[in-house]
Amino acid sequence: MTSPDILVIDDQRTFRFDAVYARDAAQGVTLLDQHAWSEVWLDFDLGHGTDISPVLHHLEQRASAGRPVPIGRIYVHTSSPEDGERMVTSLGRWYQVRRVLAHSYLAPA
Repeated sequence: MTSPDILVIDDQRTFRFDAVYARDAAQGVTLLDQHAWSEVWLDFDLGHGTDISPVLHHLEQRASAGRPVPIGRIYVHTSSPEDGERMVTSLGRWYQVRRVLAHSYLAPA
């Protein structure tokens, strides 16, 4: 059985599609570099006073060095409009990014 090629970095949501989950930024950075991802889903607030900033920094740093992380598309699903727009703007320079509403993809409770 092969591992899903979708990575979700979110501290609590689970989606209705098959994915690999990182529940904090450190785990997200580690998983990003393991292989190519068809999709990466990003939340801003990762709980306990932390956020997605280390992941964004990693993605931007790799791309600006000419070695972008191989990702088909990034989906920004944070519920914070301001943070979501900042994420789309900063990552959109190097990656295909789309803003989506998380509740449209949540797994049934």
